[in-house]
Amino acid sequence: MGEFRDQNRIQPVDPDHASGAIGRLFGEIRAKFALVPKLFRVLANAPVALEGLLGLSAALARGALDEKARPMPEPMRSSSLPATSWSSVGNSPTQISGARAGG
Repeated sequence: MGEFRDQNRIQPVDPDHASGAIGRLFGEIRAKFALVPKLFRVLANAPVALEGLLGLSAALARGALDEKARPMPEPMRSSSLPATSWSSVGNSPTQISGARAGG
C-alpha cells in the first residue's frame, strides 16, 4: 500500500504552467499564501470549484458574528456537540436550546 501513497487520483495543476483564468486565480492565491497549496492546485481541474472556494473564502472574510454569538464559546456555536458538554461552560439546558434555535 505504501507504493501508492504519493500518487494522486486527480493530478494537481502546476501553478508555473497555468494560464488564463486559472493562472489569474493562482496569482490571487499566491498573493495571499505566498504559494499555491495543493488543495487549490487539485481544484484547478474544475475551475468553477476553485472559483467557488475562493468566493466562499472572501464572503466569510467579510462576515462578522452578531452580538448574541460573539461572546459564545466555540462549542456553543456548533450543534454537533451534545448539550451535556456545553454545561461545562456555565450554560443551562434552556440557554443551550435557545442558542441552538438562534434565540
